Amino acid sequence: MSSLIDKSLLAADRSEHATRYRQLETVRQYAEERLVASGEADAVRERHARHFAAFAREAGRGLWSGDEIAWAQRVEADLDNVRAAVSWAVAARETDLAMRIAAALVTQAVERPAWATASIAEQALTAPGADSHPLRAIAMGEAAWAAARIGDMDRARALIEESIEAQRRGARFTASVWTYAPTLFDLDSDRTEIAIARAEEALARAEQAGDVVGAIALRAAHAVTLIGWATDRWADARDSAERALSEARALGQPALIAMGLLALGEVLVIGGEAERGLAMVRESRELSREINSNWQSISAAGALAYLEAFHGEPVRAAAELHELLASFQRGNDPPAFGIGAIFGAMAVFCRIGRADLVARADGALRSSRQQDGLFFGPYGGYIAWLDQAVNEAHAALGDRRYESLAREGATLSLEALVDEMVAILNEFLAEA
Repeated sequence: MSSLIDKSLLAADRSEHATRYRQLETVRQYAEERLVASGEADAVRERHARHFAAFAREAGRGLWSGDEIAWAQRVEADLDNVRAAVSWAVAARETDLAMRIAAALVTQAVERPAWATASIAEQALTAPGADSHPLRAIAMGEAAWAAARIGDMDRARALIEESIEAQRRGARFTASVWTYAPTLFDLDSDRTEIAIARAEEALARAEQAGDVVGAIALRAAHAVTLIGWATDRWADARDSAERALSEARALGQPALIAMGLLALGEVLVIGGEAERGLAMVRESRELSREINSNWQSISAAGALAYLEAFHGEPVRAAAELHELLASFQRGNDPPAFGIGAIFGAMAVFCRIGRADLVARADGALRSSRQQDGLFFGPYGGYIAWLDQAVNEAHAALGDRRYESLAREGATLSLEALVDEMVAILNEFLAEA
């Protein structure tokens, strides 16, 4: 290796934890040509793919252990190798290999979208015979996020529903699919009973399957579902959230702890323990950022914006919202979280005396839903938050003025609406 580095055929990237070797692109292309000419390319690529299939399986377990951060660094360093392994397996009709890799890194599509593991699952599903593979239900759940990120919600819904039905028929249980369902579309105004029933079915299936990690995540999701849509079941929501956090801490797994903190924090704030609950949501956000969990940090920031607006300090709410909307402007987040950010924004703008912008946002959302089939179901009780903001804005403006402003808003794209919101927040925060 040292000799190859001296000849500039390899480069060494040294860090505090490891040394990794890479080739310059021109050298890599030449070496690949020589490999093909040797007649050993297929054998080498197969060994490479099998090695990284084993790596992905080990990493999938490691990412849900107390060593999550270290494993995340290892996986990120080898993402190109994992993608190459799946590409080769699909092209070589090694369907089992492709599906095993795709099913190994579950939930990472949401936790860390930059990794693009959703597209890995989507690619694996194109392999011959993938439609009857035992791991298909898991891969479909991950692939749903690839569809969601480009706004193809019909395909995302179809994949989730098909995966859930396959599990009901005996396919291997995978908790992630059941948590994706409310994130993508269950928590809509006409699906409340479905969302609650599905959350409880999922939790029962996780316990039956002996899936400890999945059960913790599903308890947190169950708690958030209940506080969003079944206010008469606050005690049940608190029980689920407290148990999720307790079990996550016992396991020592950071992402699960962040889920438990977020769920219990929301439950406590809505139950009247605002100071303690807000502290938990802030802790969840900071822990999520530490482990680079995109989904959880956005969920926590959105919850903080709403909870601070209605139960805390409006200036802090505006600051949280500004960060959330700015991330959406940069195109970092899937559509679900963008809509959730706008819902949170409406709560904040009620509190800072801009009911007019709530009405305009309502008009823009209604128009987008009619024209683009926009889905209104991100993780958490965002629809309930929207309803509260709309009711307050109606009361402040009067119905005629509200509807007039809503018609103005209907001419705005969501991108233009977010730009307007960010500009107003900049002015408000500068003055505050």
